[in-house]
Amino acid sequence: MTQTVGERWGEYLRLGRRMSPHTISAYLADLRSLLDFLSLRQDATEEQLRDALTQRAIRSWLAQTLCGRWGSFDDCPPHSRHSQFHRVGSSRGDPAQ
Repeated sequence: MTQTVGERWGEYLRLGRRMSPHTISAYLADLRSLLDFLSLRQDATEEQLRDALTQRAIRSWLAQTLCGRWGSFDDCPPHSRHSQFHRVGSSRGDPAQ
């Protein structure tokens, strides 16, 4: 039986990295959030995930995840902004630009 990306990663975190069940649960929740953001099913293959993971997609997901509770990137507190999300001279409305 083929394992999903999440199952394989969870197994790696448990056996390879020896992380606690709570940490693994949190990491897998982030993976589910990313898959939802990318409009991928929870049983997406590694190839589908690899094809969807562009730098722009990752940056947009991170910005949404980190600052989504404030409504927009512009409303996000400065200490929550990372320089990789906001380049000088870029549009402040879209952190992926």
